[in-house]
Amino acid sequence: MSPVLTREEAVAFGQRLLGKLSARANGVFLEQNVQAMTKVANGRILSATDGDSLSVRIDTRFGRGYGFVLGTNQRNDQLLDRFIAQAHTLELPKPPDAYPDDPDDPLHQRYVAQPVPEGALWYPATVDAMQGARADTAHRVVKQLVASKMTGAATVGVSARATLYIYREGLTAYARETDAELTVTARSTNDPASGWAGQARRDWTQMTPDVVTATAIDVATRSRNTVAFEPGRYTTILGPAAVAQLMRAMAQLFSAEEAALGRGPFAAARASNKRSRIGERVIDSRLSMYSDPDDPMGGYPAFIQEGGGYYGLPTYATQFIRNGVLVNLSEYGLVRGKPKSCSELPYSAHVTSNMPAVSIEEMIAGCPLGIYVNRFSNVSLVERDSALMTGVTRDGSFLIRHGKIDRPIKNFRFLDSPMFALNKVEAIGTPVRAAFGYSPPTGNELLWIVKSASWPPIHRSQQWPYAPMVVPPLMIKEFNFNSLADSM
Repeated sequence: MSPVLTREEAVAFGQRLLGKLSARANGVFLEQNVQAMTKVANGRILSATDGDSLSVRIDTRFGRGYGFVLGTNQRNDQLLDRFIAQAHTLELPKPPDAYPDDPDDPLHQRYVAQPVPEGALWYPATVDAMQGARADTAHRVVKQLVASKMTGAATVGVSARATLYIYREGLTAYARETDAELTVTARSTNDPASGWAGQARRDWTQMTPDVVTATAIDVATRSRNTVAFEPGRYTTILGPAAVAQLMRAMAQLFSAEEAALGRGPFAAARASNKRSRIGERVIDSRLSMYSDPDDPMGGYPAFIQEGGGYYGLPTYATQFIRNGVLVNLSEYGLVRGKPKSCSELPYSAHVTSNMPAVSIEEMIAGCPLGIYVNRFSNVSLVERDSALMTGVTRDGSFLIRHGKIDRPIKNFRFLDSPMFALNKVEAIGTPVRAAFGYSPPTGNELLWIVKSASWPPIHRSQQWPYAPMVVPPLMIKEFNFNSLADSM
């Protein structure tokens, strides 16, 4: 049995709502999230929570009106009538002759019936894991930590989500998806050393909890007795988690609108007459980046979920960078009745290479002097035009000498840009989907009533489960570490 609305249930519910709403409401958006979360802290089970939320948004795109969000977990007619009555009281009055509803408004044509693929994002095994496997995994993590004489923290999260956009004009877009993530931090009881490992998959059967926990324990064991090392520019091997944290922040910069206004790293030079750097090489020619709803590792619902008046329209695979050359930016608008790109910004990112993959062990063996970084934390954008970022290494940083791990070192703060770093690549590994770990909802996510212009409250790449980021480990020349950082 599905824990979220099936297509038939969601469509029937949406049609019932449309039938009860005033004519000014041309569409309904439904999102149901069911999440099961178990947390481990100090080597023991801390909490196990299960949540089920259903959000309903009424869309008023024509004439003068604003969309708004009301949340409910109930679907019976009596409560729906109360819900609709409350919705009607929130409608702003429409002044006479101001923004009249035009039958020829292109919005009416935009939302006509058209095929929207559902995608293959649903895995029954992940739904089953919400019960037995989730608890069993948490206990196994604790058992491994205790056996290794370490303490630590972990999060086992499993989710199911159903989304529907339905319009009076005929457009119906539905998706049902599952996701799962495990992150483990192991810490020595008599040393501040720590190690981290994580895994994210839509299909629970592809999860390997024992391997994730063993990796975190191994990194923590090898991180004992850290020593300070002088900050500077070093050849640096970034694990997939570290690369993903940079690319996750960089993905928010692929905006054609910003580039046309002369902002961001993809804006054209002021002396040129171009709107952007499309057609120019922006990163290493061995690297490409795309976003595809049908990507087995980085897929997502095949309709627009972000921004301005295009919710629910079908999306298509978009190549953003091909062999180092910028070929697309995200841009709202229609071309021959289709969206110009997948969404306001890349919902997911898959970074690939046209060269044979090099393992992390081979990268280390080929490095005379350098730094290995397991992951970063607190990555933030410092300067938008150059994509300059800062953050702190965490849970496993090592000095490399003569092709071998020499010793664990204290954490650094870095100050660098992916636009610089991705032009100094020396070796590229095999892409994997990265885990980010669970973060609680922000205050914006908890708002029940918002204007349509600010829905969703934040980009979906910032909500858990996070948008898939599929990236390889990279070996980068002269990555900039500008200071030492306290252990975190």
